[in-house]
Amino acid sequence: MDVIGTFSCEVSAGKNITNSEFCLINGKGDSLLRRDTATEIGVLKIGIGVPAVNTCSQIIGEILPEKYPKVFSGVRKPKDRAVELHIDLNVKPVAQPIRRTLFSLSSKVEEKIQELINLDIVESIAGPTLRVNPVVVVPKSEG
Repeated sequence: MDVIGTFSCEVSAGKNITNSEFCLINGKGDSLLRRDTATEIGVLKIGIGVPAVNTCSQIIGEILPEKYPKVFSGVRKPKDRAVELHIDLNVKPVAQPIRRTLFSLSSKVEEKIQELINLDIVESIAGPTLRVNPVVVVPKSEG
């Protein structure tokens, strides 16, 4: 990657503020904060016994559901809105092979599929299709 320039600016997160230098690159790349900058503004903490900083999974798993309980409760599908799937016709369709489900789990899988059909989240089709993605069962520790 070619560096085409640098600049310095003030960076803040919450009440923490610091000055940092940034590099502009030619091309695509990820936006990154240097470790010292991230540490100074408090979004990165390194050391033993330091409380964890909010991560995306923590925000999605804990903070947003508390703030917007109606959005994160139950299973719903969009109403009054048509969903359009954009398919690149230049990409060859793939029909992946079916994965066998353990016999002991097959009734649970059938129940879940029927539940999704009843909730109108998925629909069954009659006849062949060009794109097939198999069901992959990952049993949870609590059953």
